[in-house]
Order: sequence, then structure tokens, then C-alpha cells
Amino acid sequence: METVDQWWKHAPEAVTETEKVKILWDFSIRTDNYIQANKPDIVVVDKHEKTCLIIDVACPLDANIQEKETEKSVKYQDLRRELEQIWKMKTRVVPVVVGALGAVTKKHQGHVRSIVEEISTDDLQKATLLGTARLLREVLHT
Repeated sequence: METVDQWWKHAPEAVTETEKVKILWDFSIRTDNYIQANKPDIVVVDKHEKTCLIIDVACPLDANIQEKETEKSVKYQDLRRELEQIWKMKTRVVPVVVGALGAVTKKHQGHVRSIVEEISTDDLQKATLLGTARLLREVLHT
């Protein structure tokens, strides 16, 4: 049984759906036109509000956070436009970028808050740092 303390072991389903929301995780989205970037990390569809969030996550080197945030925003614009036409929903691209050592851009807080108010930048930074530490341990022990 999964516990809250072991959130890192959670393996989400590709599609999770309730009456109010549908969440697509690492799911290729079919569109009328060919879109090269059609598999964002997370897509959240709010059925009642008729909104859609295309969320893409990255953990680059701290020096590259601004470039990566811009790249993620631009990468999914074609998909955003296509989904607005097909699904008839207001759609936004939300890049969530935290540097490998925890750095974030000035826009980061606004991006994260646009998903849900309760997400803590501190928690995202902690998770990123723990992941970086795990990777370093794996590399150094081989």
C-alpha cells in the first residue's frame, strides 16, 4: 500500500478521470493536424470550467532554467492552439522548471500557482534536490 511518505514510488495511470476532471499523464494526444510535440508530461482538463492545462516539467542545470522554461512554453503552442479548436476549451501551457540544485525563475511561482494554489515551491525544490542526490549516489557508486 502506498503512503504519502513514499510519493516518489507512485506510478500514475495514463488516464485518470472523474466527473470534474481528466488527467492525462505522458499521453500522446491525437489531433486533426500533425503536431510534433503532442506528448506533454501532464494534461489537466477541467470539465466544468472548460479549461485545459498543458504541463511540462524539467530539471535542467541551474544555469539553464530560463532557457528551458522558454523552450517548454514555446514547444507546446501548436498543441495548445489545436486543443483549443478541437476541444473548444481555453488552454494554457504551464512550464514547471526547477534547476537540479533548486534554482527557479522569477516566473516560476506564477506558473505553479496557475495549476493550484497549494503547490509549494519549497516542496518542488526539495523533491528536485533529493532526485539530484539520488542520481549522484548512483553515478558515484558505479
